[in-house]
Amino acid sequence: MILTSDSEETSPITEAHLVGHLSGAVAEAAVSEGNASALRTLKEARQGFEKDLILRALEESDGNVSKAALALGIERSHLHRKMKSFGIDAP
Repeated sequence: MILTSDSEETSPITEAHLVGHLSGAVAEAAVSEGNASALRTLKEARQGFEKDLILRALEESDGNVSKAALALGIERSHLHRKMKSFGIDAP
């Protein structure tokens, strides 16, 4: 049995219970479309996750691509290719 923190023991688990536990793109899709099936393919989900992660790494490194690549564990050139494919401008 799965329990919620709601006061009623019989309340069913809904999207509202899960959204806070979902990561970036999945949570946004679940909220915008009303459910997680808004993501059409695994490729789209992966790309959304990667783009979100790259944007966060760039933000945390104050736009320093080399530091962001290091934090992500990838080569700087690979990060540049990913940024280009996602339409992310280098600062």
